[in-house]
Amino acid sequence: MQAASQKQTPRWQDVRAKAIDATFDADRRRAGERVALVFRWLFLIVIGALNNLNPHSGPEAKVIIDAVLFGWAVLNVTVQVLLVRGYRPGKQFSLTTMVLDIFFAAAVVYLSDGFSSPFFLALFLAVITTAVRFGATASFLSALVISFLYLFIGGSFTPANFYIDPNATIGKMFLFLVVALSTGYMTRELERERRAAVERAAQADSLRELSMNLVSDTDIKDVFDVLVDHAVQMTTAEHGRVIVSSQDGFSVVAAANRDGKETVPETEVLDEHQLAQAASTGEAVFSSERKNMVVPIASSDGATVLVSLIQTGSTFTNQDLFAVDALTGSSAVPVANALRFQRSRQEATTDGLTGLVNAREFRRRLDAAFARPDRRDVPLSLLLIDYDHFKSVNDQLGHQHGDLVLQMGARIVRATVRGQDVVARYGGDELAVIVHDANGAAAQRLAYRIVDAVHAAAVTTTPGHHLTFSVGVASYPEDGFTATELVAAADQALYLAKREGKDRPCTFPQLVT
Repeated sequence: MQAASQKQTPRWQDVRAKAIDATFDADRRRAGERVALVFRWLFLIVIGALNNLNPHSGPEAKVIIDAVLFGWAVLNVTVQVLLVRGYRPGKQFSLTTMVLDIFFAAAVVYLSDGFSSPFFLALFLAVITTAVRFGATASFLSALVISFLYLFIGGSFTPANFYIDPNATIGKMFLFLVVALSTGYMTRELERERRAAVERAAQADSLRELSMNLVSDTDIKDVFDVLVDHAVQMTTAEHGRVIVSSQDGFSVVAAANRDGKETVPETEVLDEHQLAQAASTGEAVFSSERKNMVVPIASSDGATVLVSLIQTGSTFTNQDLFAVDALTGSSAVPVANALRFQRSRQEATTDGLTGLVNAREFRRRLDAAFARPDRRDVPLSLLLIDYDHFKSVNDQLGHQHGDLVLQMGARIVRATVRGQDVVARYGGDELAVIVHDANGAAAQRLAYRIVDAVHAAAVTTTPGHHLTFSVGVASYPEDGFTATELVAAADQALYLAKREGKDRPCTFPQLVT
């Protein structure tokens, strides 16, 4: 059961590749049968006319050859009826018709003049149609078989003919091989062109799907996931990453692998020089061995979105470059719009000075926390934090220094709490922390850690004084059953901490003890 659960579902592009191969094989066999159909009628007409008009052939030989030709014609009519009715020939069917073609052609050669028979041309039918049905290798192998078969049936009839003119016989055998190679090569080139056309059509569909997904998605993470997934699909890359370049450096925001995993091997480190070059020039950058490629997609508000593609086996081809150009053209505007939308949303929910969520977003998230279906079973706590003596900071050293103190205090709190907790600027010199999945005791311990952390940071507020915090702690359900009640309880606990001398945490239950 465990092994079955770990089995990965095939990716749609792998399924598509197998479907394309199966379709090509079926189309090739169907085309081979159509070609064989035309050539059979041609050979039957020509061989039948030559057989019956040959003055040197006896009546019995003509009748026998006509009987063979009739059987061959019955085969051709059967194939034609099946194809007209929409029958899709499989491998067994194509192998059967190929063997029957070789049999009838060999019988005609054997029953006529052996090496001297002009009917040896009928053997080319199997050589040519095998190339169309199964490819160059199968055609060459069939030509080898037909060459030895021709040597046997021709020599069995009149062995002396081979010794009379061996060059002509060997030349005919060599001609079988030449026709097999040339026909096989032409078939291979035509199939390659067709595959290229199908890949271009698939690439166009992928780009159309990419554009639709990017336009419909407003969440920046979803946009990046779609972008990197299509980048890997459209190229031969093994790994792909979306990297945002900003004044803070480079950050990986999405990743994808050809095997479907959303991680990149740890051995694949960021080449910051390559990333910086692509971000500054706006052009794709390749490593010297063409195994790494960085493509700039879009820039907005000081941030540049880059796609980094990694090839582990072979190297990137020109087709990959064309795909990347198409990807850039289709995604540049939607990605830039997504960046601007993300920036606008951040500005609407983020405090511009501290980088924390603002009061409105804080209240929205607190209400959302109370709206959880399992709220009764999961604890929740709230901290309200006040910067002690902050008014004197602005009065003595000015608002610029006061802003710096606010920023440093916000960083200290953000660094102390857990990643799942929400830190917000609640008011002018107040912060709030939504402490998820924490009861009153756990929230109180966190409040003490925050007070200790600000002591350790020793942030200068006014000459001879350092920053301290007063913290109010309230918890659900002990101190309030709604968001409004919890905020009111934490606010009362905060005022208790300030009345008790500041620079300390106090809990709501301490008001009644």
